[in-house]
Amino acid sequence: MINYWIVNKFLFKLFVLIGKLFFVWMLVYFTIPLIILTPEIINNPVGNFIIILVFLFLPFFLIYFFVDEDMKLSRNLWEHLWENPV
Repeated sequence: MINYWIVNKFLFKLFVLIGKLFFVWMLVYFTIPLIILTPEIINNPVGNFIIILVFLFLPFFLIYFFVDEDMKLSRNLWEHLWENPV
């Protein structure tokens, strides 16, 4: 029974992790360009350069911010299950 609960908790955390990755992907590559990329900014060379820098580094920052802690938790849970089989 405890093993079943641990596996369900692990699968739930994995599902949340996949959901956060999907959210970050949708935010970076669909929502933000629709809001930010207006013709005034695109035609301005300085604005275009800033947007290029933001879009190069934003996915890495968002993945670190949203996903890294969940990956650590699921890794710790997986190591615990591997070392202490029930």
